[in-house]
Amino acid sequence: MLVLIIILAVIAGGVLAWQYWPEGAVEEEQPSNGVIQEVTEGQRPITETMEVKIYLQKQRSENVDCVCNDIVTRVVPKTQAVARVAIEELIKGPSEEEKRYGYDACLPTKDTIERYKEVVGIGAEWGDKIKINKVETKGGVIYIDFSEEINAYGGGSCWIESIRSSIVNTLMQFSTINDVVISIEGETELILQP
Repeated sequence: MLVLIIILAVIAGGVLAWQYWPEGAVEEEQPSNGVIQEVTEGQRPITETMEVKIYLQKQRSENVDCVCNDIVTRVVPKTQAVARVAIEELIKGPSEEEKRYGYDACLPTKDTIERYKEVVGIGAEWGDKIKINKVETKGGVIYIDFSEEINAYGGGSCWIESIRSSIVNTLMQFSTINDVVISIEGETELILQP
């Protein structure tokens, strides 16, 4: 009788394991956030997510405000580097769906950068998108340094206000941030001028 119970338990355990561990599933090493991820062939790992807000501009029929203060929420993989991820999302600009809802970019997009390079005659030394060179927080102040592609706005005080406000608003969503210092290629003086 005892042998029969053991055999049934082993069979039941195998069936349960088969139900909860489908064929092809692989357990990955434990990532740094302490969550064990399960990956099935052809699928991306399951990760924890979080929401970040980015500030874009909603297209309006009336006079356009130069301040980017329209919030869009994005779901991103959970990370300790929330400020960097939020700005990376801002750099991407509006998704196709967000564009359909009337949102517009506040930072120079790939297309804007390419047109600027053609008009100004800048060659391959510039990339096709804005890059974050460095993000550092000290005493509630976040210092963020961008690549020179952020200068591809072509001038104009409204563009500058748009760029600054989208960056500052996006970073000020975090309770530990009291101030934002923007630099371009290490320079803080005479940047983002009309």
